Amino acid sequence: MPCMLKSLFPAPHVFTRKTSCRLLHTNHSFHTYNLVKELELRGFARGQAVAIMKCLQAMLLDSSALIQSQMLSKSDLENGRYLFKAALSELRTEIQILHKNDWSALRLETASIQRELDVLNSKMKEDTTALKHEIQMDVNTRKAETRADQKKLEIKIEELNNKYTIALGDIRTDIEAVKWDTTRRGMMAIFGMGICAIFVTFLISEQKSNESKVEPFPSTEDQSTTLFSTS
Repeated sequence: MPCMLKSLFPAPHVFTRKTSCRLLHTNHSFHTYNLVKELELRGFARGQAVAIMKCLQAMLLDSSALIQSQMLSKSDLENGRYLFKAALSELRTEIQILHKNDWSALRLETASIQRELDVLNSKMKEDTTALKHEIQMDVNTRKAETRADQKKLEIKIEELNNKYTIALGDIRTDIEAVKWDTTRRGMMAIFGMGICAIFVTFLISEQKSNESKVEPFPSTEDQSTTLFSTS
């Protein structure tokens, strides 16, 4: 049966915009005689075959009428094409306008951002300059304070050095004075001892001279004894 229907009906057309308009004025190729003969060969009676053929023909006509009623005419297609082109052109125009508006808004926003960046950059430069100035002032102040402290320390060191020098000079003076006093006292002691020795010697010699004047003249034996004892 499928082979029979394939032989009775031609290959379907591909519906395009050009063929759809042409099918409105053409009839379907339907081989009624071949269909009846094929049905009779399949065992159908002639009346049954003719009835089936008519039913198929009626169904095809109804389908064709339905398709033709749903299809657009050439003028409708041209009108739709024109409307589509107009809508497409309008859409393109709107897109271009939106693109221009967006581009303008983007440029304005970019310019605003650039201005803000310039302001921030200028403020940052000012803050950096002020911070550098403050840091430099702090450094200079710290240097001045350090120099003043160093000067004070040098003055204190100089004062201590002077004090130590004076104290050392005083100590040396005291040492020299002690040395001189000790030397003087030693010399005075030696001088006193010398005087005492001279005085004692003088007394002894004086006493001996007095004794020699009082005693008688000794004999020769006594003189020898005295000389021996003296020696």
